[in-house]
Amino acid sequence: MNNKLHEIFLRLILTDRIGARTALNLINAINSKNYADYEMMFKLPSNLDVKLNKNQIQALQIVPADFLEYLKKHNTWLNQSDKHHFITIFDDNYPKQLLDLADAPIALYVKAKAENLPQLNQVGIAIVGSRKATHQGLDIAYSFSQQLAQHSFPVISGLADGIDAKAHEGAISKNQATIAVIGTGIDIIYPSKNKELAHQAADVGCVISDFLLGEAPKPANFPRRNRLIAALCKGIIVVEANLQSGSLITAKIANELGRDVFAIPNSIYSPSSKGCHALIKQGAILLESVQDILDEWWISTDLSNKKTINTKIKNINNQKEINHGEKLSKLNFEEHKNHQNNKIKLDNNLSLEQKIMQIISFNPISVDKLSELLEMPVSEIQSALFIIEMNGDIIKADGAGMYQKCRVV
Repeated sequence: MNNKLHEIFLRLILTDRIGARTALNLINAINSKNYADYEMMFKLPSNLDVKLNKNQIQALQIVPADFLEYLKKHNTWLNQSDKHHFITIFDDNYPKQLLDLADAPIALYVKAKAENLPQLNQVGIAIVGSRKATHQGLDIAYSFSQQLAQHSFPVISGLADGIDAKAHEGAISKNQATIAVIGTGIDIIYPSKNKELAHQAADVGCVISDFLLGEAPKPANFPRRNRLIAALCKGIIVVEANLQSGSLITAKIANELGRDVFAIPNSIYSPSSKGCHALIKQGAILLESVQDILDEWWISTDLSNKKTINTKIKNINNQKEINHGEKLSKLNFEEHKNHQNNKIKLDNNLSLEQKIMQIISFNPISVDKLSELLEMPVSEIQSALFIIEMNGDIIKADGAGMYQKCRVV
C-alpha cells in the first residue's frame, strides 16, 4: 500500500468539476512510475496534454476543503480489517477489463480476502434482472449461478433484491467466487437486508465500489454501478426485465464493450419477459441452459479437470474462431439519427440538466449521443436524465437508453 499514492488519487477524486473520464485522462497524460510526478496535476495542470477548462484548472490547484477529513476516514476504514482494500489502476489486482470504459474509475474500494483479489481479473459472467422477479426467474438465477460457479466463472451482479441477490446466493452456496458491485460507498450496503449477503460475498469473492466512503444510495448512482458490471464480465445474462429496466442499459453497455449478451425467454404474457424478448430480437443469444454458454465459448464440461477449464476460459478472448461480430452487430438498440455529427454550442452557465433539455427533442436520442455531444461521462448524463425524468420533462423512448421530450397532449 502506498499512502502517498492514495492521497494523490483521493485528492483527484474529491476535486470539484473533475469526473472519472477527466481523472483517467490526467493519470494517463502523466504515465509515470514515479508517484511524485502525479503532483503535477495539482501544480501545473495546464501543462498537461488534457482538455481542461478554466474552472477545472482552478479546481485542481485548490486542495478540496474536505480532503484531510476524508483522508482520515479513508485510513480508518482501511485499518479496520485486512479485508479492506483500496486498489488503483497501478495495482496488479485492478480489473483490467474496466479500462475498456472511457470513464474507468482510477481506483476502487474492495472488501475481500487478499487471496480473492485476483478474481477481479478472471473471466466472469454477470447475471442481472428484475428486482421484482417471478419465482421462476429467481430459481433460474440461482440455478444458473450455481452451475457457472462450478465451471470456475465468478458470478457478477449488483447486490440488489431479486435476480441480483439470487445470483450471488447461487455462487455462495457452492463456495465459489461472486463479485458484488454496489452503488453506494463500500461502507454502506443497500438494501440493508442484504448486509449478511454482502458479508458472505466478501468471504468467497469481492464486494467493490467506485464511490467514496459514506455515499448513500441514490437512484442516479445505479447507472454508474451498472457500467462496472457490464465492463467486468465476459458475458451478461439477462434473466427477467421489463422494457424500462436498468438491466437493458447494462446489457447495452456490455454489448458496446464487446461482451456477449445472453437473454432468457419466458411467457409472452409476462411484462418481465418483454425486455429479454426485445434483446433476443435485436441479436442477443437466446439462452436455455448454461451448456449454451459453454458451447458458445467452446468450453469442456469436464468438471474433473478444472485446470483445463480455467486455461480455456483464460484463452476465450484470444479465440479468433469465435466471432459473433456480425450477429451481435444487430444488437445496436437502433438510434435515431437526429443531431448526427452536429456540434452543439451551449451556454456554459447552464446546468447539465438545462443543456440536455436544449438538445433533446421529440425524436428519441441515446444516452451515448448526449454524452458525445456534451463531452460528458455517460454516468453523469444518466444521473441528469434521471432528475429530468422525475420532473416529468422527458420519458424513456423505445429502445434501451433512449429518451425524448414528453409529447404535448
